[in-house]
Amino acid sequence: MATIKKWGLGNTLVWIVIILALCWALFPFYWAIITSFKSPGVILTKPSLVLFLQFKPTLFNWRNEYIARDGRLPAYLSFFSCKPLNCLIPAGP
Repeated sequence: MATIKKWGLGNTLVWIVIILALCWALFPFYWAIITSFKSPGVILTKPSLVLFLQFKPTLFNWRNEYIARDGRLPAYLSFFSCKPLNCLIPAGP
């Protein structure tokens, strides 16, 4: 017959500390991802954490990051997808 081990106060406190430490460690990543979906005017004016409830998400920052002004990919993105020897050649002006 299998016995069920009861949780003591020590086990409960250990798990509470682990969960709090995990939240503490992962919150900056959550904040960075949520901030990347905010429009530039909202980033510094309204502190908000809940997507769709406190602000309307936008892809404005992502478009600016991944599309250059002339429609080509930025140099740092083409760096990862090029042949090894071509990476040594500097990008155009």
